[in-house]
Amino acid sequence: MAKNYLITGIGGQGVVTLGKLIAESAKKYEKGVSLYPIKGMAQRGGIITAFIRVGDYVSPLIPEGEADVIIALELSESLRYISKIKKGGLLLCNKRTFIPQSIKLKDYPTPDEVEKYYKELEVSIVLFNSDEIKKNDPSKVIYENIAMLGLLSAFLPNEPYLDPEIMKNLIKGYFKSHIPENIYSFEAGYEFGKGLRM
Repeated sequence: MAKNYLITGIGGQGVVTLGKLIAESAKKYEKGVSLYPIKGMAQRGGIITAFIRVGDYVSPLIPEGEADVIIALELSESLRYISKIKKGGLLLCNKRTFIPQSIKLKDYPTPDEVEKYYKELEVSIVLFNSDEIKKNDPSKVIYENIAMLGLLSAFLPNEPYLDPEIMKNLIKGYFKSHIPENIYSFEAGYEFGKGLRM
């Protein structure tokens, strides 16, 4: 079944890595998989977006109203592509803020405002931050993009390429270092997501 994922965030947040993991896993199960990253001034805190299309598609870009899932690694970035999400879609949004100097604090959206905008579109919403998924151990390192992958796996249990064991094996082969931390991040996000779904 075709699926469209849109991942967005600020430079340095691991948007492309997250997109590659989803796309690489999907390629083992689906015939058509496209990963199309758009990088702004990433090294200077610019916007990075990745479009992942699984199944039948014409363009690598996701048309308006056709994103099944938006993964926003930064709060305000969740609003940039709000027109892309379909009715009944899923928003996974990190509540962490990264406020550019060009933006006045009073103009920056709150989590409540983000939730309100998406609820009007009849979208399922998960807002979280890494402190909520540390399994009562604040000393643990959480890679937030990998935790988001765990959340995604928990919320889309019928997608075989997002199966938690498959994803953990992919993570082990993808990263050259910090593998335990990445596995922990995935598992923490997955368990947090499972708890919300119950």
